[in-house]
Amino acid sequence: MVREPQIHGAPPKNLREAIIEPFHEFLTRSGWSTALFILAFIFLQARRHDVATTLATKFFIDIGFTTLQIGVIAKTVAF
Repeated sequence: MVREPQIHGAPPKNLREAIIEPFHEFLTRSGWSTALFILAFIFLQARRHDVATTLATKFFIDIGFTTLQIGVIAKTVAF
């Protein structure tokens, strides 16, 4: 019942068209300050997740789970 989406343009032919040119366009579209703000936001969000996982591991140990249980369940789900 759902149609295939229309393809706009040709797929990239090399690494430059696939990665370098889009990244260059991202950096120059609204200026360096906006691009750095967005990249910093992405980096800080990733760090927030890492810190939360570290704190959750300590919490699981405190409430009585073994490190094997934490490794099997919590780390597998996080992966």
